[in-house]
Parts: sequence; structure tokens; C-alpha cells
Amino acid sequence: MTNKVPFHASLFFSLFSAVLVMLFSTCSPLYPINPWEDANVFMTIGKNMLHGMMPYRDLFDLKGLLLFILHEWAAFFSPHSFLAIYVLQILCWFGFMTYSYKTMRLFCDTGIVFPFTCLIALLTIASDFYYYGDSVEEFCLPILSHSMYHFLLFVRGRKAPSWETGIIIGIGIGIILWMKYSILTFYFGALLAVLYLAWRRAELPVVGRTVMWVVFGILIVTVPVLGYALYHGILADFMDVYFYSNIFRYHGLETRGQMSWQEKTFPIIGYVIMLGLIWCSKARKDVRLFVFLSFAGTASILAFFKIPVRNIYYYLVLAVFLPLLIYYVRRWRVSGKNLAVFAAVGVAATLLNYNLMSLVQRSFSPKIMDIAEIINKSSCGERDVLLYRTGDRGIFLLTDCVPAVKHFFSVGVAYIPGEEEMQDAYLASRKARFVITTDVLPEASGYRLVYENRDDQKCVLIVHPLLYLWRLDYPHSLLQHFMEEPESVHTCLRLYERA
Repeated sequence: MTNKVPFHASLFFSLFSAVLVMLFSTCSPLYPINPWEDANVFMTIGKNMLHGMMPYRDLFDLKGLLLFILHEWAAFFSPHSFLAIYVLQILCWFGFMTYSYKTMRLFCDTGIVFPFTCLIALLTIASDFYYYGDSVEEFCLPILSHSMYHFLLFVRGRKAPSWETGIIIGIGIGIILWMKYSILTFYFGALLAVLYLAWRRAELPVVGRTVMWVVFGILIVTVPVLGYALYHGILADFMDVYFYSNIFRYHGLETRGQMSWQEKTFPIIGYVIMLGLIWCSKARKDVRLFVFLSFAGTASILAFFKIPVRNIYYYLVLAVFLPLLIYYVRRWRVSGKNLAVFAAVGVAATLLNYNLMSLVQRSFSPKIMDIAEIINKSSCGERDVLLYRTGDRGIFLLTDCVPAVKHFFSVGVAYIPGEEEMQDAYLASRKARFVITTDVLPEASGYRLVYENRDDQKCVLIVHPLLYLWRLDYPHSLLQHFMEEPESVHTCLRLYERA
């Protein structure tokens, strides 16, 4: 059985990836802007790195330095849009589809693999777990898929990865390490399974040499990243924010005390059920062991922290396991009936996608664009815009303004030292000509309201109510969200100008 991807399949995957990202990612030219706060924070930092400002020292966020360097290059090619990110997303989905296809070919050599690969890609990107696009999880999918394929090659009794493959796997691990290291839990479980199987097969020396090449690949990424930080004098700030703040300030142990009992228990119960299904499947014992441990490692970070309970895009990385579902449909034949089922499922997923349906219904009109138009028509200076206790929805992408303060947006999930104080001090100084906020500023602040409008926010409960069934308080919560229209669904965005 060959695992080489035919040319016609690669060509189709590239075209299909372009179509998928065009339709479902708000970074694509179809959408006027990506309204997601996190994506705009990444782009704001990347864009201003071109002008000498540095993350952690001059601009604050908790993600890794490599992610900001990536957006710095994106801003270099497209300073007022996500066009460069859109191109990168196409490459990511092409990689995800290619290695999903190769993984499936390990278990099935029939024509059903090709349409099933396309279906999995469509279901993944059309789901709400994809969110608006431009997440770290999205960029990690092709890396994880590549590693999954080569690990499974060894697990199924073939030789350990070559030194070249080991280096590539290591480079992928290094990329994840310096973008969002929590995703590396996939490799903890996978490596444990691989080492155990190598011990059982008396192949530890061979696998040990591969691991050394993997470490070398990690260093290929790590040395330039740390060298970049050292050269720009932000290494200490980088280490403090990326590791200490993420672990102890952002969503550490103390946040579990604020969770409801449903939030604490039900996700873990779901993972236990999934692990039980994996262990009781009819797959080969060595394959079951690998999938069990790698899934347990990946899910561990999701089960432990509070944030993923609400930030469902964290779960996107679990899509790396979807190709293994081929084991349950591998006996299907390529027939009109089966392809019709795939097509129906794909159409249903497309029609349930929040981004695309908002675009089709012409309801995708982020209010930050109206605010940006007002600011662009004024003759304000570079630091004349203050985001006050709100997130970055794209004002620094749509204008040539520079963040007024280091903490230019509100993290909103934990206390970050200096965040509120810095914003409050700049507001009190009245240095900013414009203030963007969701709050109501008092007249004593010295600012007058010039724009006010409700900005629709993404709400899974409205678009995909079935996805909310995992919450044991589902009936009450769903009814509440439909009946009361809480502030999490509609946020009033306000623009104030200095009086």
C-alpha cells in the first residue's frame, strides 16, 4: 500500500482548501474584516512591530513571540487587511487535508478515502470550533496531522521516522512551543506511547536517535526566536509574560473555584467516555494505545482549565483525530448513495455556519468599521485612540493609529498587573482624542459621545443550539439566551471624542 498522494488529489485539495477558507474564514476577501478580538490583537502587535514597538515590553498579550512575528510579516504584505493570513490559512488547510488523507490510507485503500477527507475538512472548518479564523489552533492542525501520520507509521509496525522526518517534526514542535505551548500536550501522550511500543519491540535505540533529531529540529526554531528576543531586549519580559502570566495569572488553578459543577464535571465525563470508546474499539491494540494516550494528552489541557469551556475554538486541535474515523467507514464503497449522504452532511454543515450565513444574510457588518471611518476622516494623531476596557476589534488595522498604552485592550478573564490602571490613567489625562469603549463614560470625563451602536457578537447558542447539549443546565440556559438577549449576544460599542 502506497501512501503517496496522487497529483490529482493534491490539486483538488489545494483548490478545495482555497474555497473552504474563502467561504468560512473572515480573513478572506469576502469579509470586510475579521471581527475577532484575539485575531486583531495579533495583527495590531505584528503591524506595530514594523514600527519598532515590541510585544511584552511596549504591547501586551499572552501568546508566543513566533505568532506575533508571523503577523508582523502578514502586516508587511497587507497592513490594512488579513489577506496574507488568508493565504497562510489556505496552506494550513492544504497540509491538514494532505496528511489526513495519508493517515486514512494507512487504514483504508479504497476510493472512499478521498471524499471522506474532503468531508472531514469541510465539517471541521464549517463548525463553530473554527470560530472566525486566524487562531493558533488552526495553524497547528497541519503540524499535528503531519506528526500523527508519521507516529502511526511507526505504531503500525513500520520503521521509525528518518532523521529528515525527525527534524521536520521537531521544527513543528518548536513552532507550536513558541506560539501556544499548551497544545504540546498532544506530543506528551504520543511520545509516551511511541517509547512504550519501541521498548516492546526492542527498538529504543532507533527511536532514541529519532528523538535526538526531533530535539535538533526544535532548536532550529528556538534559537532564532530567543535570539530575536535577546536582540530586541525583550527576553526577560517574554519569559515573564509567556510562561509566568499564562500559568499563574491568566487561567491558573484559582479559576477552577469559579466554575459551576457542570463546567467542572461534564467536560471531563465527556473525555472519559471518548477514551473508553477508543479503548474498546476494534482497532489493533498498538493503535488503540497510541490514540488513547495522544487523545488523553491533548484533552488534558482542555479538561483542566476554565477558559476552553467557553472558548470553544480551543477544541479545534481535536480535529487531528477525525481521520481515524475512516476505520468505521472503510468498508463503504464509493457509490451514489454514499456520496449523496456526504453531500447532504456537507450542505447541512455549511448552512449552519455562523460566518457564512451572516455574510449571505448581509448581517455581517461589524460596527468598528463605522468607527474607523469616523476616525479616518478626522485628522487625529498616531496615539489619539484609546481602547478603554474593551477588546481590539480591528481599529488599529483599519486606521494608521498606534495603541496609546501598553495594555491597549482588556484581557477580561484575569487580573493582569497594570492593565486597568494604565487605561484609567490615560483616560484621566485626556491625551486621547477618541475613546472606544463598551462602557458609558460620565460627563466629568471630558469626553462626548459621537457614535453608539449594538455590535452582534458570536453566540454558539443562537447558531448551533445542539452543541450546547453537553451542558447539564442546557434547557434553562438555552431558553434564557433566546428570551433575554443577554449582553454577551449584543454589545453596545461607543465612540467618544474629547470635548
